[in-house]
Amino acid sequence: ALAARWQSAAEAGSLLAQTVTEVEFDGFLKYTLRLAPRGQAPVRVDALRLEIPLRAEFARLLEAIPFDGSWGGSQAVDLAASPRWESPEFRPHLWLGDEERGLAWFAETAREWNAQGARLRTEPRGQALVLVVNMIDQPTVIDRPRELVFGLQPTPTRPPHPVWKNIHFRTKEPPANVGVIWATKNYDRYYGFPRESDQTELITKMLAATDYQLRLIYQAYADDHLPEYRYYEDRWRAPGAIYNLQGTAFDSTLRPANYTDPLWPDFLVSELEGWIRRWKVRGLYHDCFSPHTIGDTVHIFGFRELAKRVYTMHRRIDPTALTIVFGAPYVPCISFADGFLSGEKYRAPLAAEQWYPAFLSLPQFRVENAVKLGPSRMILPQYKIAYGSSVPHAVHAMGIFLLHDLPLYAAWLNMDVYEAVESRRLRFGREGFHGYWQADPRVKPGHEGLKASWYQQPGRLLLTVANVTAEDINSNLHLDLAGLGLPPATRALIYDPLTGQEQTVALTPNQPLNVKVPAWMMLLIELGAGG
Repeated sequence: ALAARWQSAAEAGSLLAQTVTEVEFDGFLKYTLRLAPRGQAPVRVDALRLEIPLRAEFARLLEAIPFDGSWGGSQAVDLAASPRWESPEFRPHLWLGDEERGLAWFAETAREWNAQGARLRTEPRGQALVLVVNMIDQPTVIDRPRELVFGLQPTPTRPPHPVWKNIHFRTKEPPANVGVIWATKNYDRYYGFPRESDQTELITKMLAATDYQLRLIYQAYADDHLPEYRYYEDRWRAPGAIYNLQGTAFDSTLRPANYTDPLWPDFLVSELEGWIRRWKVRGLYHDCFSPHTIGDTVHIFGFRELAKRVYTMHRRIDPTALTIVFGAPYVPCISFADGFLSGEKYRAPLAAEQWYPAFLSLPQFRVENAVKLGPSRMILPQYKIAYGSSVPHAVHAMGIFLLHDLPLYAAWLNMDVYEAVESRRLRFGREGFHGYWQADPRVKPGHEGLKASWYQQPGRLLLTVANVTAEDINSNLHLDLAGLGLPPATRALIYDPLTGQEQTVALTPNQPLNVKVPAWMMLLIELGAGG
């Protein structure tokens, strides 16, 4: 079965509580709690809260999305450093977990809540960390039925797409196998909508350029020149951010579409299906992939249904299709994506601070970009506007990204540096990843400002060593060659992307490898290279 539904009921004095629980194939759980007086007399409720205890060792990271749903305003918290956290305001989505697993809680509205204290908080209790959702903490008269709706979903919600560990995005060597076709008047009639011009030969050639050419689509926005949007504008126009395309070849405006109107999902899915079948489109890139906030409600459940319809329709046509989305990390929605892109929110802080760890701790970076939510993670660099094709900034970005096993949406940084580093990673392969946060004693930097992550294959390692401080570091890297499955006499091929130089060092057991890494820079070291 793809879904199941059941009901339960309980009584507390004169209060009747009825719950409808819905569960779907990806672990999505939706709870509708109905509170009502059992008879005609009103009932007073002084407190109502949901408490979810998690083992503290698996609840070290937290991310909460603000009510406006913005992808740039989420809050990332290192609970290992400070386990007590609270939010005085309602937040529609919260995720709690570690790098491998977690649990999302979400609700569209707090309309029926009555809480003066923190709406959401975490508190340590013994070996557990408890998530507390505070719905009522003031005397509240229940004189009519009240419904409180929320959801839970464990992560990761899905396995990775088969191509993901071998994704070559905008690379020259190995040749690219994934690309994105952005909107342009050369072949699109409307911005981000599946209706092309008559340039059949050009479109066919572009779609055949790589294995997966992803077309830009907006599920919850519409070009206001689209005839159907103009006709149904009274029904389809939703509040929210408006993207002005005037001055471009489209000379239109991208407006939020009201997907809670059932006609919009029917129209969009129908148009997409015909377009995908006609052009044999193997991949989609969904921009601004987030639920809309309308009034006091963030329409999470409706957006999930739209995303599910689009995703499953495409998989019925092509089971190997690829979908990448950019937006806010609402777990029940991004469950219907193969890749989730983040990173654009760092444009302003990077312009001001230059280096990722200068404004973001590594645990905060992991929760925002690397934890396993379901779709595989991908990051968009943000250096081009402030720093052009700066080599040091690109080297720094590649070090941070490889530390976290992140493929790049390759843009907004020095592409020569990207090609030099990424080609080495792809030739080695991205299987067998070990993150620095696992504190594996087989690879131990001699300085706390150095972090080391690696990919492992039989008899070989590809090691990223990154300096995450503002000081140059000259230190040793302690390697347990036997524990790593490497021969007693092993060669290390050290590549410095800042200088473009390589050197080979012969290692022996118990001999540390000396590394000199300038502030914020990285080295790429292949162990076992050449036997």
